[in-house]
Amino acid sequence: MNIVSKVTVKHLKENRKRTIVTILGIMLSVALITAISAFAESFLDMMRQSVIAEGGEWHVRFEEVRKDQLSSITEDDRVKETLLSKTVGSALLSGCKNEYKPYLLVKAYDEMAMKEYPTTLVEGRYPENSGEIVLPEHLKTDGGIGWKVGDTIELEVGKRFSHGEDGDYEIPENYGLDERETLENTHLETYTVVGIIERPNFESYGQAGYTAITYLDADDLRETDTLNAAVQLIHLDNSLYEWGDSLAEDLGVTDCFNNSLLSYYLLSGNGTIVSMLDMVKWVMMLIVAAGSVAVIYSSFSISISERGRYLGMLASVGATKKQKRSSVFTEAAILGGIGIPLGLLLGFAGVFVTTRCIRTLVASLFGMEGVTMRVIISWQGVLGAVILAVITIIVSAWIPAWRASRITPVEAIRQNKDIKLSARQVKTSWLTKKLFGFEGELALKNLKRNKKRYRATILSLVFCIALYLSVASFTDYLKGAYAMEMGIDSVSMPDISISLYSSSMPMGESGEVSADEAASEELKKLESCENKIRSLDHIMEYTSVLNDGFSYYLDDGEMLSDAARAEQDEWEETEIGGQNMGRYRLWVQVYGMDEESLKAYAEKTGADESLLYDGEKTGVILVNRGLVTENGKKSWEKVVNVKTGDVLTGSYAKLVNDSSDNYKETVDRMELTVAGVTEELPLGGGYYDNINSISVYTTVENAVEIMSALRGENIPMTADMEISLRTDDNDSLMADLKEIENDINMGMYAYSLVDELKMINNMLLLINVFVYGFIILTALICITSIFNTISTSMALRRREYAMLQSVGMDPKRFGRMIAYESVFYGLKALLYGLPFGLILMYCIYLSIASAIDTGFYIIWKQGIIAIVCVMAVVGLTMWYSARKIKKANIVDVLKNENI
Repeated sequence: MNIVSKVTVKHLKENRKRTIVTILGIMLSVALITAISAFAESFLDMMRQSVIAEGGEWHVRFEEVRKDQLSSITEDDRVKETLLSKTVGSALLSGCKNEYKPYLLVKAYDEMAMKEYPTTLVEGRYPENSGEIVLPEHLKTDGGIGWKVGDTIELEVGKRFSHGEDGDYEIPENYGLDERETLENTHLETYTVVGIIERPNFESYGQAGYTAITYLDADDLRETDTLNAAVQLIHLDNSLYEWGDSLAEDLGVTDCFNNSLLSYYLLSGNGTIVSMLDMVKWVMMLIVAAGSVAVIYSSFSISISERGRYLGMLASVGATKKQKRSSVFTEAAILGGIGIPLGLLLGFAGVFVTTRCIRTLVASLFGMEGVTMRVIISWQGVLGAVILAVITIIVSAWIPAWRASRITPVEAIRQNKDIKLSARQVKTSWLTKKLFGFEGELALKNLKRNKKRYRATILSLVFCIALYLSVASFTDYLKGAYAMEMGIDSVSMPDISISLYSSSMPMGESGEVSADEAASEELKKLESCENKIRSLDHIMEYTSVLNDGFSYYLDDGEMLSDAARAEQDEWEETEIGGQNMGRYRLWVQVYGMDEESLKAYAEKTGADESLLYDGEKTGVILVNRGLVTENGKKSWEKVVNVKTGDVLTGSYAKLVNDSSDNYKETVDRMELTVAGVTEELPLGGGYYDNINSISVYTTVENAVEIMSALRGENIPMTADMEISLRTDDNDSLMADLKEIENDINMGMYAYSLVDELKMINNMLLLINVFVYGFIILTALICITSIFNTISTSMALRRREYAMLQSVGMDPKRFGRMIAYESVFYGLKALLYGLPFGLILMYCIYLSIASAIDTGFYIIWKQGIIAIVCVMAVVGLTMWYSARKIKKANIVDVLKNENI
């Protein structure tokens, strides 16, 4: 070790407090960068687990592959494992009590597929030959079919076909029931039930068949028999897409990719949301690196000011510029050599503790066995964190090292390089003295005299403010993006949703009840049921709506927004009953809202009630918001260009029934008067996931009139009602609703959204755990930087303060001067920090908007918090430093060289 290095080490030991604070700043910076990388990897791993638990682990699937082609897939160098499966067919279940799920869908899996496709055995065992089968337990609980282990069952298995005006076609296995379908090409299969499984996660809730699984022995198949082959690949990279398409083309089969899983490996074709999260990760890491540069640069800059005298002394005895630069880089190497390893350990420890704490939350969120959050430490992440930390330290030390190399012996002895005393530079305005007095003027002169230290302090504060605002905005924007992706609105989402389905009375022959009378009877039944529900306890908020929807062909396509018209310009024109309706149309969902809720909604949205309740006009409150998805990016857009008082004019298809019970469509006209335009939803309302639909809220009378207009005289209106409730006792209210459901003579379905809301809140809580952990570490870096910069700067000026005290400045005036310095520091930092933070907020918004555009907005609350915190931290730090200075002996301070 040369003399310069020895002097540097000695200096670090003598100034232990600044050395420790600098190392702490490096540790926190490295820990934060490491934690971001580790959390990102751990999150992707968790999402991969959830996808695998939902649909199995496979990467590419080849469909309808002949047995004689199978070897081309299984023997390929890229293939690790092959999962073989085949759909045997659907069998009609006799005595099934679920009329919407009347089939048993039989699938055959080989041993590998049985292992990899996620199912949970409840009783018995899995099939070992093609004559054995396992049944899902909800076949009994939902379908009422009580087969048990050991039973022998015979099934007429075939394929489902739909027969309509457009021809016949085979119905995909995961589709719901089609009223025009038949089961064809049936053959008898006999199975022995050997096990019961839970409902498979990959079974669609809407499909018309319960999933049962038998064994697939590929050796028993004929060479021309077809099956599906899903493969796990040895190595995953972007070339797998080209490989899969090429192999499928060579074999003459179709292929599909498990993009849900591949997206979490960040391969091409991945979802834009995952790309957005990856982009946000790098933006946050770069912001942390930039903030760390400010922290560490400030430390080195103050260190050079502090060591100016001894560097000048080294220069006077022959030290070269290179040696003086090496002094700073030696200090950087020592501090980095200590801070980087400790930072890595701290970062991984933080990730480990956090993931352990949130495992229960993750389990409740996904509700799947085996899905947990593991700590994933990749060598790429560690190497990236170290490289970024080293670059940060080098950049932070570069300018101070350059300044150190230029220090001359004369400058070092005079100590006037950092402190300038020209009258022009320390001049203050008369307003300063007028507003703040002599102490304020002196405080401002002190800052002007120590410009480099002052700028270093301001720079640290600016980055602290900006860093906090960027992280806080990330939380807000990510919450909004998640809510948009889930299609929810936390304000409008009720606790309980109730659907009431009326049964239309048969019409047709002369002398029977008319359609209007039938509708009136149905409305009375609904009203009676609604009154029973309203009378229950534990209801805090109540909204009921009659609803129906129809296609509305606009007279003027210019009323559509640019986003809606751009999409519909590509549509073909529609013809109904020989009349050309044009191409511009909207799906209009009509809600007839109860009077009390409608008045409250009109007041909330500023609607014109005179138009809404005008008996001669069909006044509506229009929710003018639709979701646009373009190139995977989602954003909210207006649907129509209208304002209060405008009238939507257009046509609709009216269903009529002639005397021969033949249904046909004719064209009729309708006008809707806009009583109000809003983007807000009432309780229970929902946004549409496309730009070609609108919701309109109106009176029950108007809704009934519209619903009746959609049908001819011989076709009764089907009056369906939806009720949304907020409750303070979910369990008690659901029990009461169940009793009403059993008593009334009509369709009723009550659904509690508490569990769904819990899942949503858990996901937001999970996001908050990561983000607020990030904010805490960021705040520690900020506080470390501020404390290091200000306390060291104050310590370096102890002589100056001692001289002021020696010439008669009393403690009260001294304290006032320090207070003004704090104010000037804070105000200057906020002047630059808030705009810079706004820019970073916009960068965060752009990174999230690459997938889901929630619209840019400023988080004012966090801005106010930043202002209060900056002033508090600066004030407390200066108070702490000034308190130590006040206690110091004036003579000792003037003699001492170190801080």
